[in-house]
Amino acid sequence: HTHTPTANFFLVGMVRYSGSTVGLGVACVVLGLVCLTERHRNLELETELRSIQKAKPSTPHLTVSVVEAASASLPTIFLITPTYPRPTQKVDLQRMCHTLKLVPSVHWILVEDTDAPTQLVANLVRKCDVPHTVVTQRTPDSMRRKICKKVSAKCPRVGEPEAHWTHPRGVVQRNRGLAVVRQLQPASGVVYFADDDNTYSLDVFAAMRDTKRVSVWTVGLSGDMRYEGPVVDPATGRVVRWHAGWEPARPYALDMAGFAVNAAEILARPEHGFTERSKRGHLESDFLTPIATKHEAEPKGFDASGKPTVMVWHTRTEKVNFKMEAHDKSDPSVEV
Repeated sequence: HTHTPTANFFLVGMVRYSGSTVGLGVACVVLGLVCLTERHRNLELETELRSIQKAKPSTPHLTVSVVEAASASLPTIFLITPTYPRPTQKVDLQRMCHTLKLVPSVHWILVEDTDAPTQLVANLVRKCDVPHTVVTQRTPDSMRRKICKKVSAKCPRVGEPEAHWTHPRGVVQRNRGLAVVRQLQPASGVVYFADDDNTYSLDVFAAMRDTKRVSVWTVGLSGDMRYEGPVVDPATGRVVRWHAGWEPARPYALDMAGFAVNAAEILARPEHGFTERSKRGHLESDFLTPIATKHEAEPKGFDASGKPTVMVWHTRTEKVNFKMEAHDKSDPSVEV
């Protein structure tokens, strides 16, 4: 390492040793790294670091199995994630894996939109070390977007796929995930439909865990708005309407990432699921209405004044451009 008078290096993070928490600067000494930032002004800290280095930590790290054992009393969250092959599939799933490793008592159900399991997903979940089930359910050709042959309301450009709203997406994959939950027959738990390109705060998992029937919350960057979701009457704590720009009168005008269902409700309805016959934007409403009405829904993440906290974001990974591949072809066997 080279140090200049103006150089400042900041390591941001936490390291846990025997129940006490110290800054990631501790890791610099423990791991044998050279910490140069403000070293001469932190002699007392360095003395403390050396003492910690000499003391053997009783619990240097927690594995997933330890976390699971410590949280055995918590209801399990069953996350159903439809996923399909694309250039950004691995990075989306990798980001989600890192989040789920921090969530106790979770079971990740991945449903691949393929005829057979892929090696990419198998490799990722094996390394992720989160309790999981991987199954496949290919979308029928009749439910896939067609290539536009002429311009219309569904086809903005010739030669490109139809608009995304022409067919409900993830229907058969989510239904396959529900079938897995029914096969597992959990004594308790919560079902959450977690798409692989969203971004999740740990708060959302804590909030949904005590769902009695249907819980709902705000989703950021959704519905072409800053946020979308329930509006709550602070006097009653009930949902009175939906903050949504498109058809706010829908029974459930929210994003797929904005609700969870008690697993008992799924087990009690063996044939219930999503349908490709749902009108545009009504997939969530058609699924939730038979379980609970808007007024029966349990809002999460609201303060006493009815102001929401955003705990999940409907982010989308930017489509990649491989035009420079023509100049120097990448090895197709490299997993990206």
